[in-house]
Amino acid sequence: MIKYWLRSKDFKTTYYDGFDYEKVKEFKNIEDTVLDEFDFDEPELADDGTYVFWEHSYLTDIYGDDEAIKKEMKQAIEHITGKKVKDFDLSYDDPGYNGDDASFFADNVQFEE
Repeated sequence: MIKYWLRSKDFKTTYYDGFDYEKVKEFKNIEDTVLDEFDFDEPELADDGTYVFWEHSYLTDIYGDDEAIKKEMKQAIEHITGKKVKDFDLSYDDPGYNGDDASFFADNVQFEE
């Protein structure tokens, strides 16, 4: 799936940060913007209801900032499920342990009603 960032050319303002290209198009009249796209590996849903982001390079790049990691994971889960995520428990393996990208786990995902 593709993640989009629509920003001002000076990168001081972010107009959109998410997975919905239709939302990006809503900002088409804003001049002097830059659209960045990133191929974001889609999470898998495990049998126990955990969303697993296996060896995820993008999330590993922001390793250590749990708030930012949860924000990205929340956006991805909401995009693939079409449901609003209230909260979840974040866990991950240590990328330094094996030298590879870390895997991230969204356990006990709570959806808004």
